[in-house]
Amino acid sequence: MEWFERYQAMSDKEKDQFSRIAATMLQQTFLLREKMDLRERTVEINRDFRFVEYYQDVFRGYLAMSGWQFDLDVTYGVCSVSHGTGMNRAALGKWATYLLYVLRLIYEEEREKLSLRKDVVTTLGAVHDKLFMFQLAERKLPDVIWNEALSTLKQYQLIDKLDGSRIEPESRLVIYPSILFLVGPEHIGRLEKRLQEEQGSSEEVSA
Repeated sequence: MEWFERYQAMSDKEKDQFSRIAATMLQQTFLLREKMDLRERTVEINRDFRFVEYYQDVFRGYLAMSGWQFDLDVTYGVCSVSHGTGMNRAALGKWATYLLYVLRLIYEEEREKLSLRKDVVTTLGAVHDKLFMFQLAERKLPDVIWNEALSTLKQYQLIDKLDGSRIEPESRLVIYPSILFLVGPEHIGRLEKRLQEEQGSSEEVSA
């Protein structure tokens, strides 16, 4: 196993770094090359990503021994891990799931405008408008629901809140490209189909 030989050649410091990063990826699913520095409002390069990029064969081999798949996309700067048995699939909850789909739609709409940066900035107001448009919410969501759902998505490296804990229509979110690897076009298609079916059923009943 060439990857193991390369692991053995690492310094003790590098082995510690390898162990820490592998544990982090298993916990949060994604590792991003670029993240927003929330204090400075600037984009920073993640040194952990560079380490993974350099030793990607070691990470891939190490994780494969336990049935984990390691993927690295250099275009969007996203590392991800997944398990064939679905071991790392978390139950996000109703509102986190709805927000996830809506944020994915917003990312897709803004995707053509992206240049060097791969993240998208939106507002809670825009997110709520989408929820309302798709009839996923009938009224303004309570702050506790927003905070719980957004915190869950932040935990998995899908978003960051740029305006701290504020829950206002103008409060901003940054959507990271990792959302592309969690919610594919097929998921969006299924959501739209389900919503169309539900709306059709509602129209039949009201008629």
